[in-house]
Amino acid sequence: MAATRTDQSDRCDAPSFIPEIDGLRAFAILGVLLFHLELPWCSLGWMGVELFFVISGFLITRILLASRDKPRYFTTFYSRRTLRIFPIYYLVITLYTLEMFFSHGRGAVRTMPFYYAYLQTIPQLHSGLTDAPMLIHTWTLAIEEQFYLLWPLAVLLLSGRKFLIANVAILLVAPIVRFLTLSASSPYLIIGWLPAQMDLLGAGAIIAFASQYLSVRSLRRAAMVALAAGAAGMVIIVRHVGLETFWMTTQWSRLWYSPLLLSAMAATFAGIVALAASRHALTRWLSWRPLTHYGKISYGIYLYHPYAFLAMGQLFNKYKAAHPHMHHAWSMPILLKLGCSYAVALVSWHLIESPMKRLKERLTQWLRATPPRVVDLPIFDEPDEGLELT
Repeated sequence: MAATRTDQSDRCDAPSFIPEIDGLRAFAILGVLLFHLELPWCSLGWMGVELFFVISGFLITRILLASRDKPRYFTTFYSRRTLRIFPIYYLVITLYTLEMFFSHGRGAVRTMPFYYAYLQTIPQLHSGLTDAPMLIHTWTLAIEEQFYLLWPLAVLLLSGRKFLIANVAILLVAPIVRFLTLSASSPYLIIGWLPAQMDLLGAGAIIAFASQYLSVRSLRRAAMVALAAGAAGMVIIVRHVGLETFWMTTQWSRLWYSPLLLSAMAATFAGIVALAASRHALTRWLSWRPLTHYGKISYGIYLYHPYAFLAMGQLFNKYKAAHPHMHHAWSMPILLKLGCSYAVALVSWHLIESPMKRLKERLTQWLRATPPRVVDLPIFDEPDEGLELT
């Protein structure tokens, strides 16, 4: 029996702008930063990346489902994603390429074409993340961009029950893929490429789909079940393996039950995102303005933070060398690194990303005003705020 929508008055139609989602982004990027700072008890901070994947799956699918029957479906989606994602990404990649070329020669940039094509997971997995040390973190952006490339076609071709079945299949296939990588030569295959992360993205997509057919109450009940089951699975696995094991992928990726960890994360974060999307009372605090502000610029923070950390670390070391008799608070370099990451991202937001956002809106208005050709594939009316992905 085909899926049917709930009554209009009871449907879980989230508003265009969901401040709680930006609040979740703030926690996701903070977890990544604390992990890279190697602070005690933060060995699982990298799961902020997994939360980003669930958020992306939800928001992108929500946009695509809302625009599937509107003109210039592909043109508008890809042009808006390009203006949002490309400018600061290619700025960072190009500056790194130039610096490495002039300081180390042509051999140091031989893998950079992969980065320009969002295919860096290939040399990264082959080299064990050593081919471009300051760009290691961009593997997540490659996965996101590959998802952006493929998912609009899937949403366009599949509808109703077929779309749901495809997403459920994704949830089942992804852990199987991870199990198959246990004997592979690269331990990073368990996490560092698109097939291994499909269930995180698919979990977000299911939330977007379910919000069209379930009532608010039903969505929240399902979210609670997913959250409880996923959190319980994470606790069991982490207690069994040991928290300290998760500092290095090479330490936990060979364990036979490790592929289930990402499945547990997918369920946990799907539950949290669904509660936030339905504006549940438990998630209202995520709309606190400082959190949403930090989440809004999280893409820039993520891209720039390795360079901010390096610069502030070198600066602090020089200061310690010049003042050997002074006592230095352990928190000073941490605050310097976090503060610099935020400052650089804020400048980037005002000088680059915000102008691109305004250009994106003008482009949308122009596409709306221009009659489409008959041969065009289906523009969509993307919600204006809160849907920019990292």
